[in-house]
Amino acid sequence: MNYCWANLEIVKGLGVVDFVGLPRSPSFKQEHLPSGFRMYQESDPDCQLRKDSLVANKLSHGFIFNSFESLEGDYLGFLKREVGHERVYAVGPVNLLGPDSTDGGIPVTSSSGNVFEWLDGCPDGSVLYVCFGSQKLLNKKQMKALADGLEKSMVRFIWVVKTGTPQQVEDGYGAVPDGFDDRLAGRGLVIRGWAPQVKILRHRAVGGFLSHCGGTRFWKG
Repeated sequence: MNYCWANLEIVKGLGVVDFVGLPRSPSFKQEHLPSGFRMYQESDPDCQLRKDSLVANKLSHGFIFNSFESLEGDYLGFLKREVGHERVYAVGPVNLLGPDSTDGGIPVTSSSGNVFEWLDGCPDGSVLYVCFGSQKLLNKKQMKALADGLEKSMVRFIWVVKTGTPQQVEDGYGAVPDGFDDRLAGRGLVIRGWAPQVKILRHRAVGGFLSHCGGTRFWKG
């Protein structure tokens, strides 16, 4: 991110950004850069505050990451060289620490009732768990394509759908196609909102995970 901010105008005009100074010289398409950078507007004081805060991170006394040396050792070493000290710590994955995650006492239901009762009635490894995270809403075209794929696949599934604002729903974001729940009743469940992802993924009936592969999903999956 420091490279992006330091070369703001150049990076904004590139279709693909090459980070030649990083280990293995990764490249990212413009649309794959962090949203805080892509949406930055110099005239917006909130954007400016976020930028200043991110740039100031480099001056921190130390850094703690939810990662581990075997996974990102090259990049942790790079950061140590950049900041000029060894106070860069990898303490993850933190989801392995402490008691197992639970549903927090929140009943998990769908249009077809209790999720775990439904899973208990499914054969081992027969259910595909589908979740694209809590930050991004799929648009109407993407939702339809995903729904069509699930319907034609003939596999059992649980589809967790992020709920948007009334305006987002009106614009078609995060909207499950009409009639989908009824047509797939018995073979699939749609959960609108939050779901106890870790508990679902640990269930014997779940055999696959379709995801956007965000950081949190990577650890939990």
